[in-house]
Amino acid sequence: MTATLPEAMRGAIECFLDGWRAAHGFAGLGIASFGPVRLAPGADD
Repeated sequence: MTATLPEAMRGAIECFLDGWRAAHGFAGLGIASFGPVRLAPGADD
């Protein structure tokens, strides 16, 4: 999956996970990130 704008990425991730769940199901989900993740727009990370 190629990183794009946040709005497009959310849709791509949702589509991927919906397909995965339909084919395999899942009991949990882990999320990893390379680089800073800005959860708070004013954060100093």
